[in-house]
Amino acid sequence: MKILAIGDFHGRFPEKLKKEARKADLILSPGDFANADKIRRIIFKNWAGKPWEEVVGLKKAREMQKESFDSGLKIMKELNSLGKKAYFVWGNSDFYRDHLLKENPKLKVGYYNNKIKEIKNLFSVDRKKIKINNLEIIGHGGYVDVTEYIKSKIDGNLKKHKKD
Repeated sequence: MKILAIGDFHGRFPEKLKKEARKADLILSPGDFANADKIRRIIFKNWAGKPWEEVVGLKKAREMQKESFDSGLKIMKELNSLGKKAYFVWGNSDFYRDHLLKENPKLKVGYYNNKIKEIKNLFSVDRKKIKINNLEIIGHGGYVDVTEYIKSKIDGNLKKHKKD
């Protein structure tokens, strides 16, 4: 079985990598689908100051969030179009999960969790353990440090995932 591990797309999926992905039997991804570069620059520039959405204003912040969200969704759909099963965890730039938007719900532009249900070849293994053939995969993604791995229980029930 040929496995390709690919991630940190940040809104870009070069044709050369797609070509390699087509050769794989299985794709594993650590996420970072969305291009959040513009948002990150503002966050890092104002690290000790006020929240980034206050710096640019709520309207502009929502536009930037939407652009970033759409870029991530585009990458997920491109992965899906390869016709290969792709298993992923969320990256630290994939801000659009429900528990991460509670800080400022006014910035909500969509949830990837809702969108991936419509994408047949993309499977979240975030905080799960699955088995594909004889390969066990344990996923733990997002913006985490080692203590988060200890605090957040991984789904202990090994789920067999059929390889079509």
